[in-house]
Amino acid sequence: MTPPRVCIVVLACNRREDTLECLRSLARITDPIPTVILVDNGSSDGTADAVKMEFPGSSSLKRGKTSDTREVTTRESGRLLSWVRITC
Repeated sequence: MTPPRVCIVVLACNRREDTLECLRSLARITDPIPTVILVDNGSSDGTADAVKMEFPGSSSLKRGKTSDTREVTTRESGRLLSWVRITC
C-alpha cells in the first residue's frame, strides 16, 4: 500500500528558535516522511539564515509572504496538508 503524501507548511515570522525547534521535530517524522515547506513572512531576526545553516540540503524551504500559502496549497494539491503557524 502506498503511504499518504503529506505536506506540512510552517508559517513563521521573527521566531528563529521556535522555528528551528519546530523543524527539528518535524525532521524526526519517519512514517510517512512529509514534505516540509517553511513560509518565512519577512523575518528580521535571522530565521532564514539559521534555517539555511541547520538544514543546508533542504530544497523544501521557502521564504516569502504569507500570501504565498495560496501557491503552496495549489502546488501541493493531492497531498494531506497540515499548517503550523509560529506567530510574531
